[in-house]
Amino acid sequence: MRKALYILVLCCIVGASYAQTNDSLNTIEQQQEALRQQQLRLQAKQDSLQREQDRITAEKLKQQQAAQPVVTPSVVEDEPVNHTVIALHPLFAVLGQADFSLEQSISKTSSLYLEFIYHDFNLRENSTVAAFMPGDWIAYTGYRAELQYRYYAIPESRALYKLYIAPHVYFKQDEVSRGEGNRYGNNNGQSRQYEFYRQYQAQAMGAGVNIGYQIQFLRHLTFDTSVGASYTMPLTGKTISDLAHLPLVNPYKEGMMLRMNLSLGFAF
Repeated sequence: MRKALYILVLCCIVGASYAQTNDSLNTIEQQQEALRQQQLRLQAKQDSLQREQDRITAEKLKQQQAAQPVVTPSVVEDEPVNHTVIALHPLFAVLGQADFSLEQSISKTSSLYLEFIYHDFNLRENSTVAAFMPGDWIAYTGYRAELQYRYYAIPESRALYKLYIAPHVYFKQDEVSRGEGNRYGNNNGQSRQYEFYRQYQAQAMGAGVNIGYQIQFLRHLTFDTSVGASYTMPLTGKTISDLAHLPLVNPYKEGMMLRMNLSLGFAF
């Protein structure tokens, strides 16, 4: 009887201890959950504060940028910014030619160049240029039109300014008049008599490349010089092309010719 009572008391004690342990574990879990929820609320509050601080910083930056004056880049005096050049070519005026050109920039480093030449000159037998030709005199009336694409090559260059490379094509047409004669002599000396007179039309086209350098000064004035070579292709017959051919000045024979150019212009 005592033994049974002892066992009963022991069971009650163990049961009470187990119940108390379960209660403690439940309490600890509840405390941990409360702590976790508190940490989450704290993190959310910190995130909210960070977003507010970022917004305030962005607003201050915008205000500072708005308060700063707009700085307009100044134009360097020795590097004017222009887009068009109209030029005259005094070298050809010596030969009785009206020669003018127009250059228009199409990008930061390139431009299109159009040149038009009209000439009307008469070379007599005592002319230095006529010394290249057979016969007594020759007269030219005609025109030439040329198109160039100019690429301003070096890093310091830009359109209409400094070093450029320019492939080109051209077309020309001339009405050529020539008088030819023979000498006859006598004991008192020689004289000249014209025997016949010819008039014909000659046409040619060509292509080549120039290398040149253009500077600008006094803000709007330009000086342009170039050298190059072009290949002339006559469009009329060989006989007419040979008769119209004037080396260096107005070539009509098929072949390669050297060329040079000087011009003074106005840029705007």
